[in-house]
Amino acid sequence: MPRAKALIGNHSSSRCRALLAGILASTHTVDKWHNTNTDCPVGELSMRWLLLSSHKAETLGQSFLRHLQGLPPVTWVESLLESAWEDFWEMQASWNEVLGSGWPLFAYMALAGSKLRTWLA
Repeated sequence: MPRAKALIGNHSSSRCRALLAGILASTHTVDKWHNTNTDCPVGELSMRWLLLSSHKAETLGQSFLRHLQGLPPVTWVESLLESAWEDFWEMQASWNEVLGSGWPLFAYMALAGSKLRTWLA
C-alpha cells in the first residue's frame, strides 16, 4: 500500500485528468456512458460523479448549463454529465440502498454541486 500511495502522490490531478481525457477523447456519445450490464451500478455511477467533480468549476458549469438548455452534448464531459444526471434519477435503488452500498455517491455529487455553486457565484 505505501508503494501505491507513493505512485499516486507523484501525479498531479491535472495530469491524471489529462491522461483520462486522452483515453476518453474518442468516446463522446452519451450511449457509451450508460453501462446497463454492470454488476455494481452504484459504484459505476459513483465513479462517473467522481470524474465530474475533478473538473474545473467553469468546465462543469458550462456543461451543466448546456444540459439545462437541452443542447446535445459536444464534449465527453458534457455527455458524462448528461448520462450521470439521467442515470441518477433513473436508478432503481433507494437512498438507504445507496448508502448501504458503501459507495460515496452523494459525496461525489456534493463535490460537483459545490463547484457548480462556485461557478454560479
